[in-house]
Amino acid sequence: MAAVAKLTVEPARAMGLPLPTLKVGAPATLTVVEIARTRTVTPAMIFSKSRNTPFFGWELSGWPLLTMKAGQVIFHRGDDHARISRT
Repeated sequence: MAAVAKLTVEPARAMGLPLPTLKVGAPATLTVVEIARTRTVTPAMIFSKSRNTPFFGWELSGWPLLTMKAGQVIFHRGDDHARISRT
Protein backbone atom coordinates (compact mmCIF):
# COMPACT_ATOMS: atom_id res chain seq x y z
CA MET A 1 0.00 0.00 0.00
CA ALA A 2 2.95 2.35 0.51
CA ALA A 3 3.67 2.29 -3.23
CA VAL A 4 0.05 3.20 -4.01
CA ALA A 5 0.21 6.14 -1.59
CA LYS A 6 3.39 7.41 -3.25
CA LEU A 7 1.57 7.49 -6.60
CA THR A 8 -1.76 8.87 -5.37
CA VAL A 9 -2.11 10.52 -1.97
CA GLU A 10 1.37 11.98 -1.58
CA PRO A 11 1.46 13.86 -4.94
CA ALA A 12 -2.03 15.27 -4.26
CA ARG A 13 -0.96 16.46 -0.81
CA ALA A 14 2.23 18.02 -2.19
CA MET A 15 0.25 19.95 -4.81
CA GLY A 16 -2.55 20.98 -2.46
CA LEU A 17 -5.16 18.96 -4.39
CA PRO A 18 -8.09 17.02 -2.93
CA LEU A 19 -7.01 13.55 -1.88
CA PRO A 20 -8.06 10.77 -4.27
CA THR A 21 -10.74 8.38 -3.11
CA LEU A 22 -12.63 5.33 -4.31
CA LYS A 23 -15.92 5.59 -2.46
CA VAL A 24 -19.38 4.56 -3.58
CA GLY A 25 -20.97 7.50 -5.39
CA ALA A 26 -17.71 9.44 -5.79
CA PRO A 27 -16.41 10.13 -9.33
CA ALA A 28 -13.50 7.79 -10.03
CA THR A 29 -10.06 8.96 -11.11
CA LEU A 30 -7.94 5.89 -11.74
CA THR A 31 -5.87 3.85 -14.18
CA VAL A 32 -6.22 0.11 -14.68
CA VAL A 33 -2.88 -1.48 -15.62
CA GLU A 34 -2.24 -4.96 -17.04
CA ILE A 35 1.00 -5.76 -15.22
CA ALA A 36 1.87 -8.93 -17.17
CA ARG A 37 1.54 -7.37 -20.63
CA THR A 38 4.83 -6.52 -22.34
CA ARG A 39 5.23 -4.46 -25.51
CA THR A 40 8.04 -2.88 -27.45
CA VAL A 41 7.75 0.93 -27.58
CA THR A 42 7.30 2.34 -31.10
CA PRO A 43 6.71 5.91 -32.37
CA ALA A 44 3.09 4.95 -33.24
CA MET A 45 2.38 4.43 -29.52
CA ILE A 46 3.21 8.01 -28.55
CA PHE A 47 0.18 10.28 -28.20
CA SER A 48 2.20 13.37 -27.30
CA LYS A 49 3.16 16.04 -29.83
CA SER A 50 6.75 15.40 -28.79
CA ARG A 51 8.35 12.45 -30.57
CA ASN A 52 11.60 12.22 -28.64
CA THR A 53 11.90 9.51 -26.03
CA PRO A 54 14.77 7.23 -25.01
CA PHE A 55 12.35 4.29 -24.78
CA PHE A 56 11.88 3.53 -28.50
CA GLY A 57 12.79 -0.12 -29.03
CA TRP A 58 12.61 -1.00 -25.32
CA GLU A 59 10.39 -3.86 -24.21
CA LEU A 60 8.39 -2.62 -21.21
CA SER A 61 5.82 -4.31 -18.99
CA GLY A 62 2.74 -2.92 -17.29
CA TRP A 63 0.47 -1.31 -19.92
CA PRO A 64 -2.58 0.86 -19.16
CA LEU A 65 -5.94 -0.56 -20.20
CA LEU A 66 -8.26 2.17 -18.94
CA THR A 67 -7.99 5.64 -17.44
CA MET A 68 -10.86 7.50 -15.79
CA LYS A 69 -10.84 11.14 -14.70
CA ALA A 70 -13.66 12.45 -12.53
CA GLY A 71 -15.80 9.45 -13.47
CA GLN A 72 -15.33 9.77 -17.25
CA VAL A 73 -13.35 7.30 -19.36
CA ILE A 74 -10.62 9.33 -21.05
CA PHE A 75 -8.50 6.43 -22.33
CA HIS A 76 -9.40 2.88 -23.28
CA ARG A 77 -7.10 0.39 -24.98
CA GLY A 78 -8.69 -2.39 -27.04
CA ASP A 79 -6.74 -5.37 -28.33
CA ASP A 80 -4.29 -3.42 -30.47
CA HIS A 81 -5.70 0.11 -30.57
CA ALA A 82 -6.52 2.90 -28.17
CA ARG A 83 -9.32 5.42 -27.91
CA ILE A 84 -8.58 8.74 -26.26
CA SER A 85 -11.20 11.28 -25.25
CA ARG A 86 -9.96 14.83 -24.76
CA THR A 87 -12.59 16.38 -22.51
